Amino acid sequence: MNKKKVLPALEQRIFKIAENYASLIEKRLLEAINQHYSDKTLLISAHRMSSVVDCDEILYLLDGRIAERGTFEELMEQNGHFASVYNIQEAQKKSVIDFDQLAEGGAR
Repeated sequence: MNKKKVLPALEQRIFKIAENYASLIEKRLLEAINQHYSDKTLLISAHRMSSVVDCDEILYLLDGRIAERGTFEELMEQNGHFASVYNIQEAQKKSVIDFDQLAEGGAR
């Protein structure tokens, strides 16, 4: 087998495993925040737009300035930068294995 073909495939699999692990940690962290701090004011800095879906207010920064501001629904309706990044990230998630679902006996 050609090493040049194997390495990119291996790197891609490693990246997907890392991405799956990061998604799992994010999911569990957000569940803990919702359970223990639902009555508190929290500032969350996130690169994953899915992390802020349930926030009361989202500030989307671009080049160090507030580019968009609103609830998740409002920002999606604006169809601006936030919505664009969110849609790209959600499309990328579809190529990632959901280990929680697999552990529960579901198939993907």
